[in-house]
Amino acid sequence: MIDGLSLSMAALACLVTLPVSLWSWSDGGGARLLPWLFCLCALAAVTASDWLTFIVFLELSSLALFFRDRRRSLQGA
Repeated sequence: MIDGLSLSMAALACLVTLPVSLWSWSDGGGARLLPWLFCLCALAAVTASDWLTFIVFLELSSLALFFRDRRRSLQGA
């Protein structure tokens, strides 16, 4: 079940993912799907019906962001 707050958070996740995805596409790196993996996990987290599912997908979205940032820091080093 999706309430108003979940719907606004889902829209925010998709809105943020689009420019990040465009930026990573122009970056020419191999991590083009990581922003969309974050979006998918964030959407699953905000639409979760129980706490365990919410925590699992929240952690998966954090891992997607970690690997995206790690990749950027390794390129800059």
